[in-house]
Formats: sequence, structure tokens, C-alpha cells
Amino acid sequence: MNTQVSLYDEELRIVSISWDVYPLLSSAVTQLILKTHKSKSPSPLVPSSSAHHHMNLEDSVSSTASSQCHSRHSSVSMSSLESTEPFLNVSFTPVECSLIIADSIMEELLTPLLNMLDTKTRDEVRVSREMYVAIQVDGDGLDNGGRVVDLTAPLSKAGIPIFFLTTYFSDFVMVPLSARSRVVQALEERGFFFNNMNNSYVSITNLNHSKLTSALMPLAEPHTEADRTITEASLSMASSSLFASLKVSPQFYDHTKVVLVGARHKRVEDNELLFFKISKMLLNPPKFFSISVGPDGEMSLLLESKDTGSFSPMDVVGSMDEYMIPTCFDLSHLPEDATGIVAGVASCLVDEPIQMGYLSTAQSGIVMVAEEDLAYAKRVLGGRSGSASPA
Repeated sequence: MNTQVSLYDEELRIVSISWDVYPLLSSAVTQLILKTHKSKSPSPLVPSSSAHHHMNLEDSVSSTASSQCHSRHSSVSMSSLESTEPFLNVSFTPVECSLIIADSIMEELLTPLLNMLDTKTRDEVRVSREMYVAIQVDGDGLDNGGRVVDLTAPLSKAGIPIFFLTTYFSDFVMVPLSARSRVVQALEERGFFFNNMNNSYVSITNLNHSKLTSALMPLAEPHTEADRTITEASLSMASSSLFASLKVSPQFYDHTKVVLVGARHKRVEDNELLFFKISKMLLNPPKFFSISVGPDGEMSLLLESKDTGSFSPMDVVGSMDEYMIPTCFDLSHLPEDATGIVAGVASCLVDEPIQMGYLSTAQSGIVMVAEEDLAYAKRVLGGRSGSASPA
């Protein structure tokens, strides 16, 4: 099956909110989930033109996205573009609450609240200087660990900072807005064509790992001595050195189990109870919890096992007992433009055929592996065990 690579032109901000300040902003974060469209939002990037749209938010529990359900092993259809919306991610980790949010929504919903905070409290909220755009990748038959490396290694070698998110339906890579044209050029030069039916780049033939990597490799020309060093060394060796020099150490949460599932309904009115449960969790979020909403409206959830009992098969699709163990990298002391973290961690783990998920947040990186692969991950990554209690 072909792999689709969709580029979206909505400008995104990445926001970090400390645990101490989150209660002051929890209502606004809840509104991000319980939102409704007042205008169409941007469709995937069309080379010839792009339009900027904005979205209004309301407190009412409603949404105009059409309901549609896909299995995890199916490519997400991009044919119904009238209901597309900006990418959204709300994540909680031991380090922070992190948002990936459209800049237009940021200005409308969060900025007025941030301006009301005193200086000391405001300093606990960090907003990215750079604008980002989302790349969505859909395809069958790719090993998770290998896919993470294939999608991120060329960008890391090029010195492009990225954020990577594994969701139930798709993988997403956030790249700086300034690098978007280089991504488009690389796709077109490597045999991709723009499909007007799907509004996405697809390969003419079936796309495997090596072809996707090849498509992105023009981005990997070294521009600085540091980039050149990473290019010449293996990513795993480079990452080990990078972690040591920056004092980044993984923390394994051995006794915490998480699952990745998809919401069965896009619209609040189709399952008000589901959105009530999510809103309740946002009032007192656990240490690990994430909600991602793709431009097609599909919602994915990352839940701790202790919270899965709140959700029924009527709420979500996917297995509630395919547990993964999270490992947290605290990146709060690194600069925003630090590169090589995602690809470096993933490259350390691809020597064995393991299933792996990755969640990039504003100031942390979460690696998730199956329970049976935890010992291997510990041996490769090192680190220490973390607490299972909420932050």
C-alpha cells in the first residue's frame, strides 16, 4: 500500500506549562478539546497556493467534524478535506503540560490569559519562538522503531529541530515553518507527486523505509561542523555522546503502563460521555496522558492503564491491554533548537525488532516500548527508574 505524506500549512506554536501553573489554565486547555469550527481551516499544503484561516472556540460541547472510524492498520483517508482542522496535541508528562496548538487559537484563547498572569507565574509558561507545521505520514507495514528513525534521521542530520508524535492513526512530525519549502522540494525531487484527490504527496510506487529516507535525504546536507559530525557518525553513538554532554538521562517508569487508542467518535454530540470523561481527566491529569487531534479530525488518546477503566469500547477503538512502558527524557534545560534527540533515541533501539512509540513535548521526550522489551531498552539507554505517583 502506498504511503501518504501530507504537509499542512497551519502555523503551530509549542507551549510548555508547568504543573504548578496548569490549574490556572486548565479551563482554557479543556476548551481546546471541546471546540467547534466557525470557519474552515487549512487543507494540506498545495504547492501553487495556500490560504490562512482561523477557528473560533466556544464553551459549548460541540463540533462539526464528521464521524468516521479507521482501524490502526489502515491509511487515513484525506479525501474529505472540508472538515479538516489544525493539528492539536495536549500532553502531560512528569515534566510539564505541553500544547501543540495553532497560532491563531493561541492568540485567541491563551494569550489573553497569559497576559493576566504576574511575571513570576508567566515565566512558568514557555512559548516557542519558532512557528512549526505538521507533516502527517500514513502507511501500512512499517516497523514502529524503524519508522521513527526513517522519518527523523535526515532532518536531524540537517540540523532541523523536530517534534515527533506517534498516534493511534498516524505519525506526525512537526518541523519549523522555515524548513517547510525544503521538505516540499525534497518530496517532489524524489518521485512524489501531488495528488489532487487526496491533497497529499504520495509515492508513485509502494513506499518502504529506504525510499522514505531517500526522499528526505536532500535535507541532510551538513551545514555546520556539528551537523557534519552527526552525519559522519552513527546516530546511536552520536546520541550517547550528546546525552552525556548535555546531562540528559532517561527515567524509566517501570510500574506505569500506558496504552494508545483512538476515539470512536469525532463529534462531541455523537458521544458526550466520552468528552465528559476527557474533561474530567483534564481537571486532575495523571502523570502520562495525551490527546492528539489530526487535521482530519481523528482523535488519539494515550492513557495510563489505571485510567482505561473509565473508557468503554463504545468510546474508543484499539486494545486496552497492549501495554507499553514509558521512559521520560527531561529536556527542559536544552535550547528549543536542539537536534538529534528523537532520531538518536530511536536509532539506539532499532537493532532489535521492537515496537516503539514516541511522544515529543515542549520540554520532554517520551519513549514507549512493550513490557517484554523494557529490559532491552534499559540495557541500551541506561538511566534510572522513576516513581509511579503523579507529579
